[in-house]
Amino acid sequence: MFVDNHSLHLVAGERFPWDWSYSVDTTGLVEARDDEVRVSTGLATCARMPLTVEVHDTDPGTPGGEWDDVTETSLTVHTDDLHTVETGDVPSVRLPLGADGAATYRVRVHAHGRDLEYDGSAGDPAGERYLVQLWPAAHAPDRVVRLSDAARHRRDAAIAHARKPLPPVPLPPGIPPGRPMTEPRPMSTPASAGGQRPTTMRAERRPADDDRRIPPGR
Repeated sequence: MFVDNHSLHLVAGERFPWDWSYSVDTTGLVEARDDEVRVSTGLATCARMPLTVEVHDTDPGTPGGEWDDVTETSLTVHTDDLHTVETGDVPSVRLPLGADGAATYRVRVHAHGRDLEYDGSAGDPAGERYLVQLWPAAHAPDRVVRLSDAARHRRDAAIAHARKPLPPVPLPPGIPPGRPMTEPRPMSTPASAGGQRPTTMRAERRPADDDRRIPPGR
């Protein structure tokens, strides 16, 4: 797979999710929304990232010890397949799921070597690779099975940054705190003290000699 912006994508359909709004990834590895999965990679850009996707009938069991990071999330799919998609015009790879209509899947993502060259760029990664496993299961909270120290630090720093309040916007000179920056505009014809309605303004037609209408074309 081609990696761009630290991302690998699996989607229901064959279009790249250009409208993906990046949120805080609380697992440090994977996040999902309806019909789409995003995996966070170590390399920022990579031409040939090894990715294996497995579809199981049930939970495939305890992850092997060769994986540095393993996390899980839930995914709702409204079609009977997923596709691996890349930026550009690269053909996608279809992953048949066998679901009849909408179904919920558990997604477990395994990663190895994300810290070897983090934020770098490479044609072939020096050991970084991924395994994604899916199986039908009820929706459940995100789960971190294991994370390397570096991945945990990056995740915690991203969450702390997202929770940090925005700095206050300074007021222009002469505006005291607590007052609106603009005063309400007065009515053009205020009502009288006796509660009478304002006088209705009537438009008057201009004299004929001031009629500036454009004559019809011939």
